[in-house]
Amino acid sequence: MKRRKVIVAIIVIFFSLILVYEIGNFRLFDIQLIILQDLPVSNKQYRLRICYLPSNASSQSYIQARKYTRDYEEIIDSFEKYNYLKDCYIEGDTAYLLVADTSNTRYEIELKKILIPVE
Repeated sequence: MKRRKVIVAIIVIFFSLILVYEIGNFRLFDIQLIILQDLPVSNKQYRLRICYLPSNASSQSYIQARKYTRDYEEIIDSFEKYNYLKDCYIEGDTAYLLVADTSNTRYEIELKKILIPVE
């Protein structure tokens, strides 16, 4: 009888440890960031990253422009409901993005402009 109690106690402790581990490592809103383009900005000490964040239970998919340096990332602009980047280029102090929402059968590519920040 005593041996049976010890075995049950070991099993309960084992499954309790698994449960604590799973709860500690569970992420409810796991953000999966996909880098679409990484553009160097002339005469600046940073890069312009165009990222795609897919939809989840709480938000739509969107494309985001970020100012990226070695030390940090700063969100410049977000374009909600878009999930496709056809092209991206920089002219002068403006970045141009050709984006679309391909979840519709008839989608149109739209031009979005982003003013590139000063350092």
